[in-house]
Amino acid sequence: MTTRRTGESEDHAERGSSTAAALGIAAAAVVLLGAVGGAGHLALMGHRAATAADLAALAAADAKRGIRAGVPCEEAERSAEANGARVTTCEAAPGVRGGMDVSVRVELAAPLRLLGPARAVARAGPPGGEEE
Repeated sequence: MTTRRTGESEDHAERGSSTAAALGIAAAAVVLLGAVGGAGHLALMGHRAATAADLAALAAADAKRGIRAGVPCEEAERSAEANGARVTTCEAAPGVRGGMDVSVRVELAAPLRLLGPARAVARAGPPGGEEE
């Protein structure tokens, strides 16, 4: 049983409780916004890595077919570098219809090191009905 001083009302005992509740709600909102922002950042980095891999594979495939001057994997590296990524593997392999497909794997460094780099793989080759 709590004892009240003479003249102290029940309202006085709860003074400041809404401030603590408001601080708790604000802290939860900050944590939630941070989580949503982090998830959005991860999605953005994944899309940027996929775009860099796609463009690098297309550049290599164009060089392989003679549409673009240069060595296929060097062109892939140039394209990836222009998109802020780094080629980790680049290889030409026989395609489905006898043409040559080029497969490229890239890494995109993340600004937040604890998340690690974003990685993507892309493959490109001659259009459907065309062969080399």
